[in-house]
Amino acid sequence: MPTEPAPEGSTGGQSARPAVFLSYASEDAAAAERISAALQSAGVEVWFDRGELRGGDAWDHTIRKEIRDCALFIPLVSANSQARTEGYFRLEWRLADQRTHLMGRNRAFLLPVCIDDTRDADADVPDSFLTAQWTRLPQGAATPAFVQRVVNLLARVGTPPPASATESRNPAAPHAPRLSPAVSAGRNRARVVAGVVVGLLAVLIAGYLVRERTRTTGDGALAGATGATSTVEGASIAVLPFADMSERKDQEYFSDGLAEELLDQLAKTPGLRVTARTSSFAFKGKSEDVPTIARQLNVANILEGSVRKAGARLRVTTQLIRASDGTQLWSETYDREMKDVFAVQDEIADAVVTALKGRLLATGKALMHTRTANPDAYIEYLLGRSYYRQASEASDRLAVKAFRRAVALDPDYGPAYASLALAAFYTAYYDADSKGEEQAFALADKAIELAPEFADGYGSRAYLRFWFRLDWDGARTDFEKAVSLSPNDGDHLRRYSQYLATRGRMTDAIAYVRRATEADPMSALTWNRLSRYLLATRQYGQARTALARARALMATWTDERDEPTVLEVLDGHLDAARALAEASAFPESRLWRLAIIEHTAGHEAASRAARDEFERKYGGAQPFDVARIHAWCGDVEATFTWLETALKAHAEDVVEVTYDPLFAPVRADPRYRAFLRKLGLSD
Repeated sequence: MPTEPAPEGSTGGQSARPAVFLSYASEDAAAAERISAALQSAGVEVWFDRGELRGGDAWDHTIRKEIRDCALFIPLVSANSQARTEGYFRLEWRLADQRTHLMGRNRAFLLPVCIDDTRDADADVPDSFLTAQWTRLPQGAATPAFVQRVVNLLARVGTPPPASATESRNPAAPHAPRLSPAVSAGRNRARVVAGVVVGLLAVLIAGYLVRERTRTTGDGALAGATGATSTVEGASIAVLPFADMSERKDQEYFSDGLAEELLDQLAKTPGLRVTARTSSFAFKGKSEDVPTIARQLNVANILEGSVRKAGARLRVTTQLIRASDGTQLWSETYDREMKDVFAVQDEIADAVVTALKGRLLATGKALMHTRTANPDAYIEYLLGRSYYRQASEASDRLAVKAFRRAVALDPDYGPAYASLALAAFYTAYYDADSKGEEQAFALADKAIELAPEFADGYGSRAYLRFWFRLDWDGARTDFEKAVSLSPNDGDHLRRYSQYLATRGRMTDAIAYVRRATEADPMSALTWNRLSRYLLATRQYGQARTALARARALMATWTDERDEPTVLEVLDGHLDAARALAEASAFPESRLWRLAIIEHTAGHEAASRAARDEFERKYGGAQPFDVARIHAWCGDVEATFTWLETALKAHAEDVVEVTYDPLFAPVRADPRYRAFLRKLGLSD
């Protein structure tokens, strides 16, 4: 936010490099200087005001232009900014927030940095800041990892990042914070029209595509990771994000919502394999042609479209393309009024079913999804879902609020209860509120009662039973019901695979997670999960391939993930493992790795030193990881002491003791079976 020429390396002139805009309260100028210096040393152009010459028309014009043109906006959050209820930096934050409303949800623009212990959930910042991934740099001490992250983000300017790899609600992900889904900046009521043409399009497309499936076999999913092509099913489709053709280009969230609703509707069509949203939306804003996209997603057909909204009128244009030769199988344009959208949806769907009855649909019934009759409740549901896709505690809390508004507006809205159950569980978990965690079960039960044919209700309850109550029989019943109702849902398949792995059914676990990679081939999370099962079964070559695929897809991959190090240790490549440890920017990860590496190398003193330091510094927060170290190092007594600690602390990852390869040295000990009995996992 300069108002005068800045020194060389941070000037306001033209530059071939994208610029970072650094915004801060004047009391935090020293921290801003430190961050700026660290970024400039890496060749990053930084804009920020050193002169305090703020105010006036010239400044206002300059500041608006710079925020409009910058590639990344970094607001510094602190007790100082909290105390300042007014200030020019708040205008800057508001302008940056406004710009996000014109951006796609995958566009990395906001990079909030907290320079003290201010909690993001309490911060007085725009909502869009809360849903971005925060970085904590005490006193502005920029780490090499932070600088590298900025450099990487700038390198991708103009190209949306790959599909998010954040764990879709897996508290057991080692060394990774629990992540949660997300906020769509577009809160405008027009999103309710996402249902207008869903019924019609689902029926038409099903008519073209539903036929007997030719299933892929064996390593088809993994073959895709190495560049091989598995058999493409004729009854398979990917729905790409619809283009926003509105004059002001301000309806992107509506057009995305329409495509997503259509994707969900098609997924309910028996015999039709539909690529999950994570994968199909990974190509948003990219230049790949239809055959390339179809090949990467392993589908035979692509649906694409556009949306133009003008006043009360809506025009949706769609086309179905056969990927093998680019043939347009079908296209249609719909012009409709915005008002009374649910009645319009019913009218269109009924008309199409009548026209196609007996020729395409065996039942002669429309494939209608569970929905509310209240447009306001539907808006809140969509908003809650968009919040829930983000990766922060703050966005979970915003999701809970939106879902609660939805069920208040329509107390019979089953899908909203299903989503609220998980969002409420996570916020209760953050707050260590056992009563709130129990209430999440009541919400899941309510979802199933209201919408017994809706898979997400069973999926939510299965997840809660699995991670929170260790109710293995109940979890199995609900997982199987969810998968039967939605057999191509990548989330349900992956979560069920975790249940199967925990129960020792590794062959089945691998089979189900492979199915998840077929349904959602661009999900880094799913490929990472597959790599862990392959590690557990000593299939190191395939584990390496799956892990490479995960890393290539993961926009937020950090070197604190431990799977690569475990792979190198198990596969006998200790030099490679040690290089990973030494390169880690995370002290706890470095210690954890060195403890197992040095033990494997026979350097017991070095291993013990790293083990003791990790236990002393991080044992309170990561008791299960301490147990993993001790298990691999053969310290049986300490292993079971720390496993008991993890169980008492309700560390969800403790269930992975059944297949984590680092516990192999202690599984012959009688105490291992005794511990499994405490988990309810004995034979």
